[in-house]
Amino acid sequence: MKNVQKLLAASLLAGIVGTSITLTAGCANGGGRPVSPEAYRYLSFTDVKRAIQVASADGLARPWRENYRAAAGREPNVLLFRIKNNSDARDITETMLGNQIEEEFLNSGVGVLTERSEIVQSARDTRRNDEYTDPDFLKKLKSEQIADFYLTFTLDGMRDGGEKGYQISFELISLDTTRKVWIKTYDILK
Repeated sequence: MKNVQKLLAASLLAGIVGTSITLTAGCANGGGRPVSPEAYRYLSFTDVKRAIQVASADGLARPWRENYRAAAGREPNVLLFRIKNNSDARDITETMLGNQIEEEFLNSGVGVLTERSEIVQSARDTRRNDEYTDPDFLKKLKSEQIADFYLTFTLDGMRDGGEKGYQISFELISLDTTRKVWIKTYDILK
């Protein structure tokens, strides 16, 4: 009889705890309205903004910046060069992405160039991607823009098994040496 009472008490306690967890989770969205699981499957700008903040903080804390300051005696200027959204999240525009990256870098003290001169625009229209690493082209670009580095950013969709996700990739390249000085990939699983 005591075993049955213990079993009933344990079942009752488990039911109460389970109900309170369900009620708490159901109200977590602030309005008490149930949240559809589908709402969490799609990429929001908040997801991307957080990823950009984390990745930018990582990049700005890396040695390339301090090395440049020590050599040049000033903060580097970074050209936001290629910002691409190759994902299915079409409501997140390349302008929104560029503005967020610009905000993170500017607020850290790094100079950001966003205006694309004719040389950059014509290069984007007529040259293949591998020509962006041509040292002569990059020296010409540097003299035109007064940039020290250029940053490329890509937002891609991906699938990992049955899970949908997104991948954000940053590459920071020195215009003097054409070497990559920082790379960061950030995955967002949905």
